[in-house]
Amino acid sequence: MGVTIHAQGITARGPRGPVYENISFTSADGQMTIVTGPAGSGRTSLLLTIAGRWRTIAGQLRVDGLTRPREIASRVQVAQAPPAVDLDDELRVHELIEERRLFSKNRLSVADIETAMAALDVHADGDEFIHQLPAPDRVLFSVALAIAADPPAVVVDDATRNCTPDEADRVWAMLRQLNAHGCSVIASSLGAPTTATATATATATGDTTAAAQATEDGEGSTVVVALPHPRDRYSPDEPDEPDQRDQLAAPGQHGHHEQHQGHRDDEGREA
Repeated sequence: MGVTIHAQGITARGPRGPVYENISFTSADGQMTIVTGPAGSGRTSLLLTIAGRWRTIAGQLRVDGLTRPREIASRVQVAQAPPAVDLDDELRVHELIEERRLFSKNRLSVADIETAMAALDVHADGDEFIHQLPAPDRVLFSVALAIAADPPAVVVDDATRNCTPDEADRVWAMLRQLNAHGCSVIASSLGAPTTATATATATATGDTTAAAQATEDGEGSTVVVALPHPRDRYSPDEPDEPDQRDQLAAPGQHGHHEQHQGHRDDEGREA
């Protein structure tokens, strides 16, 4: 079973202004959610909010009817949300597998993680460093670490980072397959995958509200949330987006800002 997400007018602010404003959408269990927008539009922050790991100042977010960040975080794993939550390029694949196993609250085995890797068709040798992995295998390995404990939902920020068009198609195909098997996928990228853009792209109104719509795109129902360009929210002397590490409502599973790089916090903590 996946999760149902309902956002109504949610807004987040950083030290210098809004990160995103007045976001409203509904994504039912079984629907894949894709957040799109240019750099600085608040994609990462919105995904971390949906995962129960980012503070809002207005509106309401419900994930399976839950509203408290701690409760939401227990339902949603974060695979990657760089730079706050990301794999350490200088660690080897087998080191991250072992770290995930050791810090999991679910008594994961190496076999559990390897099964998740196989399901996502991850091509990674245990002795390879993370920086040696091809872009699609890097992101899919991160997702495999996150889903090994069989969470109801997973967040994948910047899902096609550094991917060629063909590699991006592979990543989206694996994420759609994961979503179809009952783990709700909430992902972000600069743009929606080709199969969704023709009919599922949402538009933003002039008051910087992000709209969303669901559509059957040939591979299942997808909700696309299109965020406005940051210039619609900020004055020229303000940065696009504050440092996520200063705003996290709860630590991510593995990040450069943490001592360990595995998925340690399966539950999350409320701010």
